[in-house]
Amino acid sequence: MKVGDVVKFIGCSESQIKWGSHSGDASLLIIGEFYTVKSIVEHSWNTEVYLDGFDGDFNIVCFEGWNCE
Repeated sequence: MKVGDVVKFIGCSESQIKWGSHSGDASLLIIGEFYTVKSIVEHSWNTEVYLDGFDGDFNIVCFEGWNCE
């Protein structure tokens, strides 16, 4: 995954949202919808994804294909 990619939201569990203290409101995202990656912040324990049109960050595992180059 890289900046500018369009990713599919596959849903997030409460524990996935809490892991890394992600600040984005996942309830605003729709499962199966596509979103554009604005930025990515990698940490040793998790990765934050920022999406165009949304405040805050989301857990990368909530999106299909997150391990793609």
